[in-house]
Amino acid sequence: LSVTVVAATIPFVAARLGPLSGLLSGLLLAINPAHIANSVLGLREELGTLLFLAVIAILFHRAPGAQWSWPVLAGTVAGAIVLTRSEVQPHLLVMLAIGGWLIARWSWRGIVVSWIVTIALVVPMYGGFYYRTGNPFFSANYGATVNRNLEFQERIGNDPGFPTEEEYQRDGWAAGPVITPMEYFFGYHSVPEFAAISLRGYDHIFTRVLLAHDLRLLWLFMLGTVLLLTTRQWIIPLVILWVLAPPYSFLAGTGAPQIFPGRYAHHALPYVTAVIAWSIIGPSRWLALRAWRRLRPRLALPGASSLQGGVQAPDGGGRV
Repeated sequence: LSVTVVAATIPFVAARLGPLSGLLSGLLLAINPAHIANSVLGLREELGTLLFLAVIAILFHRAPGAQWSWPVLAGTVAGAIVLTRSEVQPHLLVMLAIGGWLIARWSWRGIVVSWIVTIALVVPMYGGFYYRTGNPFFSANYGATVNRNLEFQERIGNDPGFPTEEEYQRDGWAAGPVITPMEYFFGYHSVPEFAAISLRGYDHIFTRVLLAHDLRLLWLFMLGTVLLLTTRQWIIPLVILWVLAPPYSFLAGTGAPQIFPGRYAHHALPYVTAVIAWSIIGPSRWLALRAWRRLRPRLALPGASSLQGGVQAPDGGGRV
């Protein structure tokens, strides 16, 4: 699957930033230590990354009007992502709505269709949870309860809303009152705390996880982001911001490694490598075009303006 992720990244990036950026992005992803590590762990990260790439690529395929096939396909892939990583369902529903409207230019009916397909695919999972535990959202509530106990271990046995020491010794991380994700996020943290922790999480993800092996790449990433935004190519930076949004950035910002293993952020690697590739290819292409425009008059033969045709530009931009 790791090879498939690289192979899918190349055309995805090439379609947005050009073939050289696509090739360089694929190379950077192929040699990324985190991606290499995932290739031998046998976990869900590679599949999740590939499915994320697929649904975002579908959203980039503009199919306005009543073309139901693309919303159905996007909903199908989104449902597969939720079955792989259930915590991202709110992300995906919002992504289908905003991406379907702004990028794919779907009608509101297309967005609703994509939602219906996504929800229909995951309902059996929630039904299974209800049948086995009596709680259709058992997985989400279990994770929230575990995260509470891991983040606030000093409050175990001391404060209401936490397990006693005996309960914690007996039941482990999931001990104590069961809570929902919303209770964990906003019952145990204020809104300003939630925002501050999430912002800190973005810093943690880039400096300690995705680009920790070579901080020079972090500088290139920041340069590439600035170049993309200043040239109004905002889609890929926005995708990175979104796929790492809470709960991911929040969990990373808590600072507890048990709450946020670094692999939880690896699905953003294709887009991060795309930005790094653009930080190199973008300026290089600009310099090459600038040099060509200066050199072109010197290469023109006397009377060339009266000749048919012209000289072929090095960037494949046609005859000049």
